[in-house]
Amino acid sequence: MAKDVSDIGRGAVLLQEHQETRHPVVYLSQKLIPQERNLSSIEKECLAIVWALNKLKPYLWGQQFTVLSDHAPLRWLQTMQNTNARLQRWA
Repeated sequence: MAKDVSDIGRGAVLLQEHQETRHPVVYLSQKLIPQERNLSSIEKECLAIVWALNKLKPYLWGQQFTVLSDHAPLRWLQTMQNTNARLQRWA
């Protein structure tokens, strides 16, 4: 699954890998509500993952999958000691 977020919206695509090529299966997009626009960039990125995983749950349940992201701080989110409660809940 790949996702991306901007100041106005978020999107995700479920990809299936076949012979080292990724093929899109499902596309998702949604406009951010005003409260979500006020979140920090890392919070928007995490929220986009949570949102996409919830939407794609029927496809992903019981399957091994990878989340693709262009937001480097997400890599160390689980090792951070002093994250806010929202980020800890999403991680």
